[in-house]
Amino acid sequence: MTETSRAQLQEETAGARLLLHSAFDEFVRSTQKRFASEDHAMVVGRKFSVDWSLTPALFLSEIIGGAPPSQWCRVLDDGYGSSAALHPRGPCDREQRLDEMPPEVAAGCALIRSHARGFECEFVAERAHAAGAEVPPAIGWRCVHDGESMRMRTMWYEPQISLRGVDFPLPADRTLLEWDGHMMRVRVLGESIDSQEGWPLAAPLFDHVGDAYDLFDTLRAWHWANRSDGGVAATDEPNLVGRSCSWSRTGDHSWTLSISLRPAIAIRRAGFILRAEGAANAELASARPDARVTIVPANTILSIVFTKDRRSREEVRGLDTDGVFLPSRISLTRDGAEIAWATFGAITIGAPIDATHPDPLMPTSAWSDAILRIRLAQESPVAPPSFPSTLLTARWPKAVVRARLTANAWIAAMKGDLVGLVETLTAAQVVRQRDGLAHHELAALQTLAESLTCAKAGDAVINALVVRHSIAATELATQALAPHCLAATGTGRFWAALDIARAALARTESNTVEAKQWQRVESQLMQWRDEPAAHIAFGCDAAVVLLGERLRPDRIAGAASLPVETHLLSTVDGHAAGAAYRVIAHTLDPTWITRGHQSLQPLVGPNEIE
Repeated sequence: MTETSRAQLQEETAGARLLLHSAFDEFVRSTQKRFASEDHAMVVGRKFSVDWSLTPALFLSEIIGGAPPSQWCRVLDDGYGSSAALHPRGPCDREQRLDEMPPEVAAGCALIRSHARGFECEFVAERAHAAGAEVPPAIGWRCVHDGESMRMRTMWYEPQISLRGVDFPLPADRTLLEWDGHMMRVRVLGESIDSQEGWPLAAPLFDHVGDAYDLFDTLRAWHWANRSDGGVAATDEPNLVGRSCSWSRTGDHSWTLSISLRPAIAIRRAGFILRAEGAANAELASARPDARVTIVPANTILSIVFTKDRRSREEVRGLDTDGVFLPSRISLTRDGAEIAWATFGAITIGAPIDATHPDPLMPTSAWSDAILRIRLAQESPVAPPSFPSTLLTARWPKAVVRARLTANAWIAAMKGDLVGLVETLTAAQVVRQRDGLAHHELAALQTLAESLTCAKAGDAVINALVVRHSIAATELATQALAPHCLAATGTGRFWAALDIARAALARTESNTVEAKQWQRVESQLMQWRDEPAAHIAFGCDAAVVLLGERLRPDRIAGAASLPVETHLLSTVDGHAAGAAYRVIAHTLDPTWITRGHQSLQPLVGPNEIE
């Protein structure tokens, strides 16, 4: 080959390589644009589902570790090394000394720290809505700290009957988490799931992928936010917004810390890497798309309540708790609406942790037995015998009573015993109200109706549940009507949303703006309810579709057909929200829509009835 031809070949090769590189660069830009424009809100919702479930235990770990109040629960708004403020400045009082605590609260935190080698607690974590098509659960947790490690497991959940499951990545009644200074581990009792890994050496990626990874990702983020080097999460945003904190006292028995969380974003990286093809052993061009995703919108407030401990000295193993304030409740509000909360039950300080002490994290057999009876009743054509009437006595744990009442309701329904069904549902409502779980009444009734529909229960049974659901809707607080209506609409449960809309109309003065809004909502929901394809078009599961058909009256002439584009669902703030949700949200408050999709700030999630 002559020098001329060799030079010509090199020139052609270089030109071809340049064209390939340009094509690859264009492909990368196109992929990056598509990834950045995707709706990442579902992964935000999944993150929040796990984060909130673990937050109370992580908060107690922070107290044990001596973290100041300004850094409590940082996993919610500062969990990743790429977190950054949404706005250059925020309403943070730079003169305020954020880490001062009332003496009574400081004494309680000091007591927890000094007896961390024997520490047990219980809490119930709840949310107003789910991230996807599941049910937002109340999960009962038990935690044990022995000075070296924290162990926590799920003991029960509510509601127990649900065809689509609850919004938690692993079984919500037997998942066990452990962590210490070296590693973290997750197990599912009774199954082969057993994973463990060490703490990350670099900032964790914001990219939940499901199951155990979700739980580990929250722990990774928490560990990174509270790492021992005390570093602030790295960010490319100047003028990082700080938190603002304030203490307030209610009477003689309660202190509340209110923390304005930082409006924050995180960098979400794609789960794939783009590489350009090239010659063997040559360095290949590569790129990984990423997107800036809102994880904490503005106007998000965390409240932590400390309550004076009133137990006798014997109940806290001889420790002097007189005048000491211990954590009793944590809640999260967004734009003034409470979206999540957790209530602490027994906090036992100074518990002996040794080989002779019974493991407090072993399964609760009575609750498991009640759930097993529900499953057997669902799967068998012959219902098992009813539970004894003594189940309402105080000797049964609260979670067991609720589970057994649910089983009784199923058995009565399958037997066609309407009197027994109504009596059981009434008792279940009383028990939920007593236990502070009344907001799960609608979700329990709804999932029970869907389950019984698939089990081909009689029309009289379904009608009884519908009536009971309508009554429960009328008992909602006024401020809860709009969120509940949106929650039902978001997944096509138009019959339930209609119950709530009519309850709102019944207590709204006629000829007011609110009345006209609810009238438009009622009219639209009736059209969707009476449209045979409506439930399917909005992505409902089979149980919802069947129940909708069972409840649908004769089709109204001229009922509006759904536009073609409504079969595509999108998400808002991590919740299923198709065109139906957007229409109702716009009808109730147009400002929710005009804020723009990128703001991701509906008043409350549109996915599930509480």
